[in-house]
Formats: sequence, C-alpha cells, structure tokens
Amino acid sequence: MSEQLLTKPCVRISVVVDGKKVSHGSGTMIKGADSFFVVTAYHCVHLEDSQPEGLDLTRIVIDRQDSFNSPFQQITCIELVAFDKAADWTLLKVIYDDIDSTYPDISVCNNFKEETPINFMGFQSINADQARPFKGRVLNATSNNEFRITLSGEDIFK
Repeated sequence: MSEQLLTKPCVRISVVVDGKKVSHGSGTMIKGADSFFVVTAYHCVHLEDSQPEGLDLTRIVIDRQDSFNSPFQQITCIELVAFDKAADWTLLKVIYDDIDSTYPDISVCNNFKEETPINFMGFQSINADQARPFKGRVLNATSNNEFRITLSGEDIFK
C-alpha cells in the first residue's frame, strides 16, 4: 500500500483556545455519499470536563496533507455528528472539496483475522507537523466486531 494513499485520509487535529494549542491528535477523514467526515478520539477534541453539547467547533483545527512534505491545508469542521465518550470516539462533519475526485474509498471489515498485517498513519506529539506511517498486525478479535493491534518491530506511538 502506498504511503501517499495512507496520507490522504490522515488528518492532524488540534484544539486551540485563546491562540494556544491545548490538544493535539490524529484522525481519519472519510468520504460519505455527499459529505466528508473525520473520525477521531473523543479525548482529542473534548477537553477534560467539557460537555459535548457545548463543543465550540471554531476551536477545532483540522489540517491535512497530500504527502508528508506538502503544505498543510486547513479543513473546516461544521458539525458534531456523533460521539461515544466511553469508547473514545467522535465523528465530525467537515467541508472538503475533492476537486480531482481522487480521494480514496475506505472499506470496512467485520471479520478480523489474527496476524493480518495492517498499515496506518498518525500524527504524534514528538513531531506534530508530520504524519508517519506505522506497520502492525492484528493481535486478536474481540466482541462487537472490534480488534486489537500491535505495532511491528521497534515502532512506538507517542
């Protein structure tokens, strides 16, 4: 799988309060039927004791790159669609124009097999300006179509 294909859906997410970045993380942008969405961890956009209903979308800064060394493009967040604090996920609706219609389709699977290799991209605190690829494998399947992964080799995610 090409690194550029992995980079396109990977977004950098920050929460900015009074001009200061107070939260930093990664997300995945997904193409819907007529809109784009970002899935990220609940803790990346909902600060400590904040209530989801009061989430200020103007504080959420979402950036994407076409490749690891290309300039960042800001994406506007327009709606909190859904969330689950206990499962640590949030779904945001965003404005993105796929001008050249090259945005990749992302498939879903509900049959995870142990030892299946996986690849993904993410932004880390160590280098907040560059997504990096990770290789891993499925450790085991759990209930509710969930699975656990582990990183391959000496990789660590910080």
